[in-house]
Amino acid sequence: MHRIQIFLQLLLITAALCLINNAQAFEALDSTVAVVEDDVILSSELNQRIEHLSRKQPNIVINDSIKKEVLDQLITEKLQLRIAQRLNLKVSQEDFQTRIDEIKARAQSESIGFNEYLIREHLTDSKLRQSIIESIALQRVQEGNVNNRIQVTEREIDEYLSSAAGQDWLKVRFRLSHILLPFD
Repeated sequence: MHRIQIFLQLLLITAALCLINNAQAFEALDSTVAVVEDDVILSSELNQRIEHLSRKQPNIVINDSIKKEVLDQLITEKLQLRIAQRLNLKVSQEDFQTRIDEIKARAQSESIGFNEYLIREHLTDSKLRQSIIESIALQRVQEGNVNNRIQVTEREIDEYLSSAAGQDWLKVRFRLSHILLPFD
């Protein structure tokens, strides 16, 4: 009886140590790389984006500067998604379907099926949906910011038209060609 108790205690201690070891391995698996407002960027997100970049550009050498650029891009996207959220930007079903059709056309141009394309890109239906919504929101935020910053005044137009490039643009141009069709 005493041996069984000792054996059970050893078994319990071994199981506890295994659980602690697994928990530590799990924590080390995914760590926080950056904090953007109240959102985080995990190392798995960064690695996934770097892997995607490697698939798109097979000759690229992944070094610390590339990793930093990818991280900067992720941070910028998170901030822009925050802006889209604050502006309450919504994606219509028509915009969503247009983007799906573009992806299907891209898959078809690569001579693979839509589902094969999703598998190759490591996308599930829910990830694809989220990715499309985020990309449309990012596009709208970026277009809005660019369009709001561009202001062309009448004076700038007049200055351009009086410059050499503007004068060249105003020149009348003709394209002439001669086609001779001999006949009897």
